Amino acid sequence: MAAFGQYLELGMFLDQGLAGQLDMNLDAFSRATQRKLTDAQWSQVRDAQRRAMRWTYIGSGITHPFFLESVEGLDPSLRRKAEEVGPMFC
Repeated sequence: MAAFGQYLELGMFLDQGLAGQLDMNLDAFSRATQRKLTDAQWSQVRDAQRRAMRWTYIGSGITHPFFLESVEGLDPSLRRKAEEVGPMFC
């Protein structure tokens, strides 16, 4: 149970790091293309990229059927928790 809690904490830590990486990626995009995005464009691209990064690095793992089966084997409440938390990363 403690390890699963730490797994969720790690997911939140990664999510925060991805947000920082995303800002650096958008800055690099602006410099490389010599384009200045409007606030609306920046927000739209940032939201889409954040969803994509969350899914790629966190959501696809926590919602994967094999992962869910594994944690259910440890404790059925862990699967329920994963199913509850997973969609926020999708």
